[in-house]
Amino acid sequence: MPVETAYDPKDMLFRHLGPTGLKVSVFSLGGWLTYGGTQKGDIVKQILQKAWDHGVNTFDTAEVYANGESEVEMGRALKELGWPRDEYVLTTKVFFGTGRKEPNTRGLSRKHVVEGLKSSLKRLEQPYVDVVFAHRPDYATPMKEIVEGFTQVIRNLNLAYYWGTSEWTAAQITEATHIAERYNLIAPVVEQPQYNAFHRERFEVEYAPLFNQFEYGTTIWSPLASGLLTGKYNNGIPEDSRFATNKAFFENTVNELQSEAGKAKIEKVKKLSEVAERLGGNVAQLSLAWALKNPNVSTVILGATKVEQLEDNFKALEIYKKIDDKVLEEIEKILDNKPKPAPTYNRESWGSLSLDNPKVFAAALKNNKPHPQTLELDLVDWPHMRKALGYRNDAERVHGLPARDYIDKMVLGLDIRSPQITVPNLHTLVLSHVPMNTTLVQAIDFEVLRSLTIMSCPHWYIFVLAVEWRQVPVKLKKLEIQESWPRLVQQPMLNTVIQRRFS
Repeated sequence: MPVETAYDPKDMLFRHLGPTGLKVSVFSLGGWLTYGGTQKGDIVKQILQKAWDHGVNTFDTAEVYANGESEVEMGRALKELGWPRDEYVLTTKVFFGTGRKEPNTRGLSRKHVVEGLKSSLKRLEQPYVDVVFAHRPDYATPMKEIVEGFTQVIRNLNLAYYWGTSEWTAAQITEATHIAERYNLIAPVVEQPQYNAFHRERFEVEYAPLFNQFEYGTTIWSPLASGLLTGKYNNGIPEDSRFATNKAFFENTVNELQSEAGKAKIEKVKKLSEVAERLGGNVAQLSLAWALKNPNVSTVILGATKVEQLEDNFKALEIYKKIDDKVLEEIEKILDNKPKPAPTYNRESWGSLSLDNPKVFAAALKNNKPHPQTLELDLVDWPHMRKALGYRNDAERVHGLPARDYIDKMVLGLDIRSPQITVPNLHTLVLSHVPMNTTLVQAIDFEVLRSLTIMSCPHWYIFVLAVEWRQVPVKLKKLEIQESWPRLVQQPMLNTVIQRRFS
């Protein structure tokens, strides 16, 4: 369970934002589709004040929300409310711009990261934000430039304290983190993904390595599935609902709601309502509390157009305290959509590799086969390896080297003090349970390698994508990927890369 702190007299819980020391309320307030759009003026200030009165200290917006007007409304309200700046956390996002069509007014080029954030701060009437998010990945900008841009606004311009991602893939987040470590830049610390009882796979499975490896934080949006988990759509679409007032935006969602799959979801909402009533609440409160039960959720972003909505949502904290393992099991039976976890390996030993001295394995491999033609490597217990190496996360150093570099060199059986790791004559490579990343691409001569087997290897997709990004010549005759996450059938982009580069 996450470490939570309560501050009197407000009945609110706080969690650390990922690996940082920043404490955020488990409920935060967002401005999407509301402030600057459907709501302006005093009502915005009233909603913010109600959230503040209940202990909320975190407020989220973005440059694209209402084409910048959300930031204007939130900034005006914060200024008029006059809260001490060191008591609240303010976040915004750059990528989409504010509707302008000029070529550099959107994306994640260093120019737009800097200029976009400066424009956001003017609208917010703030000297800085606590967190700035990359609102989407930018496939047209090199990852190194993206990381450099966010490092600049934090380290050089003092416009933010942290940066994060929103709807990035685990591979992209991992790449950004590794680039930051390699070039002494600032890594992202938090993701803003969609997560609710009907939208689980990416958060619970794809992001699992990020939580374990980087302690990555999350600020989740749409915890009520755009209102579906409130029960308001059980008998049709009310005229004052978001589905009715934002028909164009929610067209696909409305169509799905009217399908057989949508009707099945409504039946599940009705059954969840019975559980909620037994706990003394409603289905919306139960759904929010369910999301909070996931220890990898740092904060749940709420949206509200009325003060009464917030009052109702905050009662989820009482439901949260009542949800035990038995209730969670009951909810799982109703939802019947728990994602299949990625393969994990946590055995008590890893064969010839000693928990007492993992360097023994490296030395033995190096001495016996300094330049092997065939290498079969099975490391079935990655968590124990990390523990044996004596470091908590990838930011810590081992013998003056980044811990990840040390492990890469140890895995390949090479001197950890060597500035380069190469296996020039490798013809056949079989990897099982080996954490893979871009460093391995540098180590292998793909013009020599003819057979590659990857079995249950964390982060294998980073390895494959690195071959593509670096345009490495490949002459493989055999490639097998078995029981590795993500599964190829769920990754069309990876399928395309493999067919183009490895076939």
